[in-house]
Amino acid sequence: MNAKKVIIGICRILVGALFIFSGFIKANDPLGFSYKLDEYFGVFGVTRFFPDPTTVYLSMIICVFEIFVGICLLVGVFRNFTAWMLLLMIIFFSFLTFYSAYFNKVTDCGCFGDALHLKPWQSFTKDMILLVLILPIFFNRQYINPLFGKRSSRMVALLVMLASVLFTIFAYYYMPFIDFRPYAVGKDIQSEMIIPPGALKDSTVMTFVYKNNKTGEKVEFSMSDLSHLDSVKAAQYTFVTRKDKKIREGYKPPIHDFSIQGKDSDVTKSFLAEKGYRLMIVQYDIEKSNTRAQPELNKLVRHLIQDSKVKIWPLSGSSSAMNDNYIKKNHVPYTFYSADVTMLKTIVRSNPGLVLFHDNVVVRQWPSTALPSIEKIYANMK
Repeated sequence: MNAKKVIIGICRILVGALFIFSGFIKANDPLGFSYKLDEYFGVFGVTRFFPDPTTVYLSMIICVFEIFVGICLLVGVFRNFTAWMLLLMIIFFSFLTFYSAYFNKVTDCGCFGDALHLKPWQSFTKDMILLVLILPIFFNRQYINPLFGKRSSRMVALLVMLASVLFTIFAYYYMPFIDFRPYAVGKDIQSEMIIPPGALKDSTVMTFVYKNNKTGEKVEFSMSDLSHLDSVKAAQYTFVTRKDKKIREGYKPPIHDFSIQGKDSDVTKSFLAEKGYRLMIVQYDIEKSNTRAQPELNKLVRHLIQDSKVKIWPLSGSSSAMNDNYIKKNHVPYTFYSADVTMLKTIVRSNPGLVLFHDNVVVRQWPSTALPSIEKIYANMK
């Protein structure tokens, strides 16, 4: 067997499988991937070109396209198109990950959603390995032949693309099929916040910035440098500021930003200390909340308040003024606690979204597109 064909075959399997896996993981949570795109757009200052819901649609297209290119490579169809798309995508992704790593702009590329978090330089390394695998495919694409015959292989690729489109749309409307987040059903969020004994801690180095009194030049000194300065040299400088540089990142628990603010105080401990069933209503951005679902949600909450079987915890990431205006306009029967927008986006991929807790364990989640009946909520309370 031709050695070159074997090498190309191995590269096809590795690259195709990785693209399909990456696309599938993101397609499982297209809304979460859209948040990552928003982060990149913010870094490059192009957010104004991608207003809501453009970013969500773009995230869905990218997910489907990755899967489609991956399956085309594996079954050996549209080889010129596939080879060019692979090369152009990996060059583009390599630029993004290098920029993020070098300038420390985006700390997680989002390549594999919440299933696998890669640090910036890890992401760039992954793209460099992919580039090494894609280049032989690009320059030897004549060796890519249909796996099942031309017509059958094209049919397989198109069917997979159609299935990925339906999968992505369903995941967007009804939340992820496979939940990799720390707030997934069955997770005890208080346990997810604990730092284990002996865990590695952050290590930082203090750097002191001084200005040379004669030249005006700013100079950085470490603690060791300062200790060796004599009084004469020290008198030549004026202290400006201190910078703390992290040289080693310590252990970070899966949930490290959980915080709920009441009108006048922090109520996080009160929430975590409560026992029994609680229904958290998450509306991370009140202006983007699904108002069509609000009447049904209002009706549900009124029933729960009347029965007093479940404590209601409504959370919003918007300002008090915006919340008050929304409550008045939509006849909302509850008032909001305040919480960080990023935290709320992580808790549930819907706006509004419902999360049923028993003590601090997540029992069930519902999106605004499939709000539960009062009977369904009680059925989940065992």
